[in-house]
Parts: sequence; C-alpha cells; structure tokens
Amino acid sequence: GIASIIIMIKQTLQDNKNLSGVFLCKNSFEFEDGKNEFEYYKSYFGDRVTLVPQDKNRYSTYYGMDQSKVILSINSTAAIEAFGWGKKVLLYDPTPELYLSGDYKAGDWILTENDYNLFTEKINCLLNGTFNTKIFKEYSQYCMKYSGKKSAFMKMQEVLMSNPNLPKRKR
Repeated sequence: GIASIIIMIKQTLQDNKNLSGVFLCKNSFEFEDGKNEFEYYKSYFGDRVTLVPQDKNRYSTYYGMDQSKVILSINSTAAIEAFGWGKKVLLYDPTPELYLSGDYKAGDWILTENDYNLFTEKINCLLNGTFNTKIFKEYSQYCMKYSGKKSAFMKMQEVLMSNPNLPKRKR
C-alpha cells in the first residue's frame, strides 16, 4: 500500500530532477508522532520534498492542495474536494477489491496497480495536460455537485442522509 507509493514517488523524483514534492503530514511536528513522521520522510526523501505539518488553524491541507500542480492521495476526502475544484488529482488505491476508489468512475485520476511505469505515465499525463479534459471536468463536477447555495459539507450531509442503504444517524 503506502510503502509502494512512497517507493514510486522517490523513484519519480530521482528520475525527474525538475520535479519536487510537498508532503502534507498527518501530524503536527510538536507531537511525538509528528516528529517521527518528519524524521522518516526527511531521511527517505532528503531535500526533494517539503514537509508541511498538520495545522488545522491554518488549513494546511487545503492550502497545500491549492498550491499543488498535481495531488496524489490515498483515501482522502479532501483530495476529492480538490478534484471538485478542478485540481489534477491522482487517487491511489492498491486494494484488490478497490475498497478506496470503488465508488469512483475509472479514469486518469485513479491508479490501482503498484506499477511504476503506469504511475509515471499518469503523473506525466496530469502534469502535461494530456488527459481528456472534458471527461475530467465533467467527472470532477459530478463528484462535488457544487452549489453556490450550500457548502460542500451540507451537500454531502444531505446526500448521505438521503441514501436508503446507509444506517440513519441518531440525533
């Protein structure tokens, strides 16, 4: 899973000296988990990636996504939001049953194999704009179903509450 994608990212950065990466970390660096995460990524990637600690007060996840040319994600709803903004997103799902991406339409935005050549092909496709922009745009709009009248959170809550297959939330 995550080890495979980290190896592919490192190889891509080694093969493409003009690329760099930003890792939006899961933890703040002031806590032990954050320090360990920082040390791990720093020792593995060196100066090829910038590590950004989690900072909910500064919306570090959203800021990082907004500043990125391509977003690579494993099971992140924030990445789906960025997709809805029209950002170039690659969702990585190595699970055999497509547990993480099974609800999404197949396309240039999903990688389901631990295949370095396919990974770099998809990354280059997104970076260079050689994907089908019409399908990409239509599907990103479908994922968000953006409405200027409701926030994404309210829209998602409405969709979830109306789904008869989900258990009803107790109020």
